Amino acid sequence: MLFLPVNTFAFSIVFYFSTTMYQFTTQIQKNLEIHYNINTFVKELNKCTNFVKEFVFDKQNNTLDITDQKNKLENILAKINPAPFRNKEAEYQYRAIQNSTDTYFSKISEITSLYNNGEVYYPTYYIVEKIHSYIEEYSSNLQNELFTDSENYYKNKISKQAWTERFIILFIIVTAIIVIRSLFLFAEWFTRPIKDLAERSQKIASGMLYIPPIDLKEKYDNDIYVLAESFNQMSQSIREKVAKLKHQQELELALKESQLVNLQQQIKPHFLFNTLNIISRQAEKEKA
Repeated sequence: MLFLPVNTFAFSIVFYFSTTMYQFTTQIQKNLEIHYNINTFVKELNKCTNFVKEFVFDKQNNTLDITDQKNKLENILAKINPAPFRNKEAEYQYRAIQNSTDTYFSKISEITSLYNNGEVYYPTYYIVEKIHSYIEEYSSNLQNELFTDSENYYKNKISKQAWTERFIILFIIVTAIIVIRSLFLFAEWFTRPIKDLAERSQKIASGMLYIPPIDLKEKYDNDIYVLAESFNQMSQSIREKVAKLKHQQELELALKESQLVNLQQQIKPHFLFNTLNIISRQAEKEKA
């Protein structure tokens, strides 16, 4: 019964470590995906700005259609989600990127409108470039915040891991002590009937025949039960034989005493007759 909770706890430890490693791996994968999406976003943003630059400064390019670039950037931006880190600063940077991106595309649309109306659109383009630099700065800040948040996350996990390892080591030591102690108690419980038999045998060998029998109501194993029952029978048989021998010895002693008394009774008249006969002979001899 002792090994059941030990095995259950061991299974719980294995399950805990498996779950922790899975969460740890999943979090690392999420971090890599977010950083990859941020880098991809910045890369696609550069392409879009270069496309606008070619439209502004290359007179051969008379169309400015950035619908595909806009959809691509919006899809990439939607994949960037700093929420799992629970970092407010990262969330602020993310919102700044979203708002700046909306302004970025609105200014590009304004360039198209100014171009179609034949108005000057160069100042608006420089605003686009400035917004572009802001977005890159926000993206860099977001990555830095995510790096810091990831570092804190990993440090916290490592700290918890260290405490878990200490607890497991302590549990193993305590469990080992309990198991060893239980083994000693089990061995003592198992050998106690045998020791009891040995002590009773020594008492019988030393001459103490009248010892109480072993209580067979206790739950012994089958083999030990047979030994205890045989010992009780042997002890009872020895006592009966000793009592029988003692009784026989007493009878023989009484018989010998009776024979001695009988001989004494036979000797007394014969001695008296001899004495009287000697007196009579002496009297006749002296003619008294």
